[in-house]
Amino acid sequence: MVSVCIPVRNGEEYVADQLAAISRQDYAGDWEVVVADDGSTDRTSEIVNGWTDAMPLTVVRTGQQTGPNASRNRARAAARGDFIAFCDADDVASPGWITGLVAAAEDFDVVAGVVESESLNDPIVRAWKGDRPRDRLVTAHGFLPTMIGASCGMWGEVFDALGGFDPDVSGVDDIEMAWRAQLAGYTLGLAPDALVAYRYRPTLRALARQSFQRYRPVPSLLARYDGQLPPGPRRTSGESAPALVVSLLAGTPKALVDPAARGRWVRQVSMMAGFATGLVELRLGRARFGPEAPSG
Repeated sequence: MVSVCIPVRNGEEYVADQLAAISRQDYAGDWEVVVADDGSTDRTSEIVNGWTDAMPLTVVRTGQQTGPNASRNRARAAARGDFIAFCDADDVASPGWITGLVAAAEDFDVVAGVVESESLNDPIVRAWKGDRPRDRLVTAHGFLPTMIGASCGMWGEVFDALGGFDPDVSGVDDIEMAWRAQLAGYTLGLAPDALVAYRYRPTLRALARQSFQRYRPVPSLLARYDGQLPPGPRRTSGESAPALVVSLLAGTPKALVDPAARGRWVRQVSMMAGFATGLVELRLGRARFGPEAPSG
């Protein structure tokens, strides 16, 4: 059996779209959905409950916000499947998503699905971030290949042996989990047919916030795996900073008149600010998360 685990908090705007997409899966085997409601205060609970007759659906709830990783772990704890698939509540899985993950998992312990940005995003918004490659695994921070939490899966016994997602990690949780799995000896493979329509942040303010929050924990991530990293990842962020500053300054005039260039500029500035903030926190002894990863 496959268990699809979906964390959600205050997802009333989009969660029905994702549940509808999951209900249309073409997978021929048994499957179920486990939604972990992380203390939603909007109509999320009501909307999710409305899908219980349409498919095998279990809902687990918390009375307070604990974060998406704790929610993923709770969903897995309630899951009955031997293969665990993960997606987000604000995206839309293609009909062959589960089938694609399971097919790839015949050869790998952990599988990275793929995402596309055409379906759910304005062309200018797409230009702010570009498209994630769909024909190969993406290497994170010059170290190991990674996956995206919006489209991934692994065998339940692997998830349990790893101790699940780290609840203390945010922003780089999918990277951390993928690295931890590979360093533990598990294989990570691409699932090119496991496609999810991925939703970008639609405003510059939201883009800036997300970019800052995703790069703020990177220094703590690199510190956690410092003893296993090759020299490149440790050097890259510091040595490339001057070049990035020069590039940003050169791109400022175009960012003032071109909406697509403006978004790319805002994203780069926010990423740099996030990384710098995280680096200062790390050096002051206030790392975003500790050096010890979960274990089963």
